[in-house]
Amino acid sequence: MNRDLYFYYLSRIIDIIYSFIVRYVPSKVHGKIVMFHHISNENIDEIDSCLCRIDQFIEILNSLEREGYRFVSIDEVLDIIRLRRRDKFVAISFD
Repeated sequence: MNRDLYFYYLSRIIDIIYSFIVRYVPSKVHGKIVMFHHISNENIDEIDSCLCRIDQFIEILNSLEREGYRFVSIDEVLDIIRLRRRDKFVAISFD
């Protein structure tokens, strides 16, 4: 078997094994991504479910911290998922 063909089959086998692991090996990732639209105490002409008062926002953050979540960036979320780390994390997103 020539060298190129050998490496082709080897890369295919690695791809198959990786796909199997990603699909069927349970992940131990324990995280949340929490999205907010508007944080304000003012009346905004917006759907009620999109509004969050400042005191509610602070309570949500405090509650997550009490529950042991570590605040991380979206980039770190991707690393945690890719590396299948067991971090208990939360990322805050604003739409």
